Amino acid sequence: GLYRLRRHRRGWLLASLPPGRGQQRLLPSRAAVHAALGQLLPAGRPYVVQEAAALASFLGHPFDLLALVQKDGHGRWEASALAARILSTEPETGPTPYGWTASAEVALRHAFPERWKDLWERACRIAAAAARAVDRTRGPLFELGVRMAVSPDGSVHLLQVEGEPQAEHLSLLHDPYAARRVYGCPIACAAALDGEKRHVPRSPVVARA
Repeated sequence: GLYRLRRHRRGWLLASLPPGRGQQRLLPSRAAVHAALGQLLPAGRPYVVQEAAALASFLGHPFDLLALVQKDGHGRWEASALAARILSTEPETGPTPYGWTASAEVALRHAFPERWKDLWERACRIAAAAARAVDRTRGPLFELGVRMAVSPDGSVHLLQVEGEPQAEHLSLLHDPYAARRVYGCPIACAAALDGEKRHVPRSPVVARA
């Protein structure tokens, strides 16, 4: 099952998802949280527990970022596309319905007019670093999706690495340059694996404004 854990007054509120259809438990201490999670999660398997976090907003709606990260023809991980997924409900980490997809540049410009480019570049670096780390332990891999949160103070947080990227969010951007990178990168990588390195184009990167 899916659960949401968030701070509530002096303790934590543990609720099963989707909201309104599951049970809620008020837990007064960290020890109570650990005990409750121990009852819900089978032993012997690793789990990640993410505390609900506030997100930066675009036109009054919170958003997070999705990067499509791919290996280029030289075996380097690069962010081929970066999109902002606009939430239609309250901000939280975890499964949430998304209202629409926007360019990450547009959303970051709106939320952080003076810092948007630094945050954009930081998100690309985090996404590539996350892909390299997963590739070292679970590889060889060639394409991953990386979800990140941007908090109202401008901090960028890694949320999730997806083995099956949600490319439909990126297709909604209608960005021909991103599309060229997204579809060209696997071809370049395949050509390199086949020994045709001299025909491999330069590494695709996310376009900078």
